[in-house]
Amino acid sequence: MITVAHRWLALTLVGYGASAIGATAGDVASVAVDAPTQQSSASHDPARNKFGSNGSTTALAGSSCRANYQIAAGAAHSCVRLPDRSMRCWGAGWNGQLGNGGTTPSTAPVAVVGLSGVSALAKGHDHSCAVMDDRTAHCWGNNELGQLGDGTTIQRAIPVPVTGLSGVTAIAGGLFHSCALLSDQSVRCWGNNAYGELGNGSLTPSLSPVAAGGLTGVIAIAAAHQHSCALMGDQRVRCWGRNTDGQLGNGSTTASALPVEVSGLSGVTAIAAGMSHTCALLEDQTVRCWGDNGSGQLGDGTAVQSTTPVTVTALVGVTAITAAPAHNCALLSDRSMNCWGRNSQGQLGNGGGGQSNLPVAVIGLSGVTAIAAGFSHSCAIVSDQSTRCWGGNSMGELGAGNTSSSSIPVMVGLPLFHDGVEERVISPGMPLFQDGFEDCMVQ
Repeated sequence: MITVAHRWLALTLVGYGASAIGATAGDVASVAVDAPTQQSSASHDPARNKFGSNGSTTALAGSSCRANYQIAAGAAHSCVRLPDRSMRCWGAGWNGQLGNGGTTPSTAPVAVVGLSGVSALAKGHDHSCAVMDDRTAHCWGNNELGQLGDGTTIQRAIPVPVTGLSGVTAIAGGLFHSCALLSDQSVRCWGNNAYGELGNGSLTPSLSPVAAGGLTGVIAIAAAHQHSCALMGDQRVRCWGRNTDGQLGNGSTTASALPVEVSGLSGVTAIAAGMSHTCALLEDQTVRCWGDNGSGQLGDGTAVQSTTPVTVTALVGVTAITAAPAHNCALLSDRSMNCWGRNSQGQLGNGGGGQSNLPVAVIGLSGVTAIAAGFSHSCAIVSDQSTRCWGGNSMGELGAGNTSSSSIPVMVGLPLFHDGVEERVISPGMPLFQDGFEDCMVQ
């Protein structure tokens, strides 16, 4: 899951597993440290931020309320970074991925313990990570294969530092591995390496960060189920790891423990990775996807796998993308949102129905500033600073105070801020209505 911000955004995130960034697979796109005025080295459009990949940062231009929010979605949990630079999470907590010291789910947002000064966040399948203001990284949750990077395989219900990592500008979480982008534009990864997802040329797992394939000049990263990708300064993409469905995009289905270039792709401004597929946003604001297509997640109107990029049909004016295990979403220039792919739990937000091999509009959602997608749910931050989620909710991942699924957006119970000060709390569990119907639903 990954994103690039447009004129009203400082930066946008993406969700699960990918950016971000999977189902039993996960993937989460990378999120960049705040840089709301920084121009992409890969684009002359000053509205684009060069880091766009997992997570979302929202800053409303021309508003007196300069709140800065980020959002990320894991398999069955979600997290936001609030303007006071703290974090709240909700949903599944069985591996401590909520970071509140416990291992039980929560249907309402809870504070991540001992974490302040958060610059960026990312979600893996059932672990979470954050970049701090001092450019270090902390992770928590499931750690059975070393995906927390603390040198152990001990599950952590509160954040722990990633060993020996500094100068971090972006972070991404996959199923059992994580990756970080450093200030020197190199990449470090850690955790499971069964398919070469660490990118260091071996299949040996690592409990601490290792360099990915000698990569330099990287400006964004994404981590998926068992593959990873990097957006390069020349606006091309390289991927590594598992490739059973062509998710590396190099025209083959052979895994690679070193980065390989995605075929026929240039002018890329953002990337997002799902369980076994990958997507890219191009300079012309169209989207290309490749890999598994069993649920229509490539968006080309078919269910046919592709080992090279194909165009998402009838999707233009895209400013941000996010990828989940088997569905994707896009933020459009009019600040509406389209999704496509699997829809078993209403995660496309179109009121229900089966999967869609083509993009469909999320019902009643406008003024969107940031997006994220999880295993069977999706989320968005809108211009009134509230957060909306929809889809599966068995673990409370919609943050609505209940476990009832919804095929249309509902409100998450999070505080609102004005000029950096917590001001009010949005009522959870309410459907989204705008334009003269039911407004902010503030308590």
